[in-house]
Amino acid sequence: MISQINGIIPSLSSDMSQAVTVEETPGGFQDMLSDMMKKVNAIQLHSDQATMDLHAGKVANLHEVMIAAEEANLSLRMLVQFRNKAQAAYDEIMRMQV
Repeated sequence: MISQINGIIPSLSSDMSQAVTVEETPGGFQDMLSDMMKKVNAIQLHSDQATMDLHAGKVANLHEVMIAAEEANLSLRMLVQFRNKAQAAYDEIMRMQV
């Protein structure tokens, strides 16, 4: 985890007149966020398919559909909270005075 953070946050030099460059690292924050969104989308699609199968009479166990729906709900809520925390962190960084 620390190595991922070190790859995201550039090291600041003592001379502030130099421009700080951020290098693109494989497996960085963008990739993690993209993977998380893909997983949430897959869970949502699975829940939708389970619901359609229930309506079509293909599913015998209602509890499996309810579990899939709740898992989709929970994963989406977690993703929204992650976005909110990332936005709050960004806003806090923008408020910092240099």
